[in-house]
Amino acid sequence: MAATHTFPWSTPNTRTTGIAAQAIAGAAAFVGSEIDAGGDTQLDIALTYAYGTNPTANVPLSVYLVYAADGTNYDDVTFVFVGQIPVGANTSTHYKSFVGVPIGASKFKLRILNGDAAQSVTVTATAKTYRQAVEPV
Repeated sequence: MAATHTFPWSTPNTRTTGIAAQAIAGAAAFVGSEIDAGGDTQLDIALTYAYGTNPTANVPLSVYLVYAADGTNYDDVTFVFVGQIPVGANTSTHYKSFVGVPIGASKFKLRILNGDAAQSVTVTATAKTYRQAVEPV
């Protein structure tokens, strides 16, 4: 049997999120398109967001994963929390990354929740998945 050597991570795979300049109304959520990680185990998410009108300070923008455990039907009750961004009361464009998010073997979608009841936000999300790489020596 050949010896193996583990390298840190494979080359990341860019995934289509379906969240590009997406307007999300106040107190509403948007669910992106299906992502099949193809056996990858880690996820990096990069968000770009801006409010058109000053939002309430420190009301969060939240990110979740929505899984389809059977590969077809997406959970509409339980979501896996990724993280929150306490937004500032301004209309500047902001950037936030979530790095090394563990993902399961099921297909999933990103869900973005706008916690501000009064203001809409425009969000773009990019995603990359990867796994630990094992190669023969």
